[in-house]
Amino acid sequence: MGKNVQEVNDERTTAFQKVCKLNRIDKGSIMDLIDEFGEAKVMLVGDMILDEYIDCEAIGMSAEAPVLVVREKGNERFVGGAGIVGEHIRAVGGGHKLITVCGCDSESRWIQNEVGSDTCEIVNDPERPTTKKIRYVADNQKILRVS
Repeated sequence: MGKNVQEVNDERTTAFQKVCKLNRIDKGSIMDLIDEFGEAKVMLVGDMILDEYIDCEAIGMSAEAPVLVVREKGNERFVGGAGIVGEHIRAVGGGHKLITVCGCDSESRWIQNEVGSDTCEIVNDPERPTTKKIRYVADNQKILRVS
């Protein structure tokens, strides 16, 4: 059986603490590094991804095939890929500029509205779609990913 979110977070925290101890990294030195993030200027070049999570309720199995039947309850969209890296840099006070390629589609327009033109330069390529990942989730368990 898979691990729940708390178990995974606890394992990650323990692993992080172990690495810090092995490398003699303490909370003070980490905080000093974080204070310097505001001076960082980063150029990101990478794939922007539109991540969509569709929350579902499992309602049974299909009579025609061994397929789970779900009812959509809601959905959320997030900027992913290089876009989320840029957001993390901004969140800790660093400056960044992101250059990426997207399609000429509604997904690209949604991304541009989310990230703004001051930090992101999108090159629109009519020959390709914007990268998009859709995850269907039921009871906090990913049941399907469409890319």
